[in-house]
Amino acid sequence: YQRRVHGTPSECLFFFDMLRIIFCLVIALPLVLCECNPGEDVNCKAVEAVIHNCKNLENEDKTSYSDPFVTLELGHHKHSLFHTKYQTQTIENELNPTFEETFYFTDLSSPETLNLYLKAYDQDKLGTEDIGEGHVSLAELVNGHPTKFEVDMGRGHLLLHAYCHITLTALNWGK
Repeated sequence: YQRRVHGTPSECLFFFDMLRIIFCLVIALPLVLCECNPGEDVNCKAVEAVIHNCKNLENEDKTSYSDPFVTLELGHHKHSLFHTKYQTQTIENELNPTFEETFYFTDLSSPETLNLYLKAYDQDKLGTEDIGEGHVSLAELVNGHPTKFEVDMGRGHLLLHAYCHITLTALNWGK
C-alpha cells in the first residue's frame, strides 16, 4: 500500500491508467450502450419530435428582431439534471422561425408519464434571453401515429399569443 502511494512515476501513471479504464468500462461504456434503436428493437420505447415552426415569439432586441432557438426537454418536470435535452438551430432576425428539425428521445421508461418541455430563447452576442415556454403531455400519444400539437408559449410579440407547432410520434409504446 505504501509503495503504491509513494511509488515511482511510472507506477503512479499505471495506477491512473487503470482507474481511467475502469471508469470507461463501468461508467462511460454503459451510457453509450444504453441508447437503443426503436426501428430495430421493439422493446425500445422512444418519441420522435419534429419541431416545425413558432409564431409571434417575443421580441427582445431593440434594433432588430429576436434570433430564436428552441430547446426540447423530455421529463416529469422541467429543469432536471437527468433529462435529455436538444436544441434547434438559431434563426436570425425572425419572430416566426421555421425549423423543420427532428429529434429522437430513446430508451424511455414509462414515457406515457412524461412531458415535452419547449423553451424559446433569443440568442445574442452577450448571452440568451427567455422569450417563451410551454409543454405537452405524452399521455395521449398513439403508437406509430404522428400527433400534431400547437404548444402555447405564452405572451408573444405585440402582446399576441405565441405558439410552436410540433409533431410527436410514440415509437413502440402508446395507446
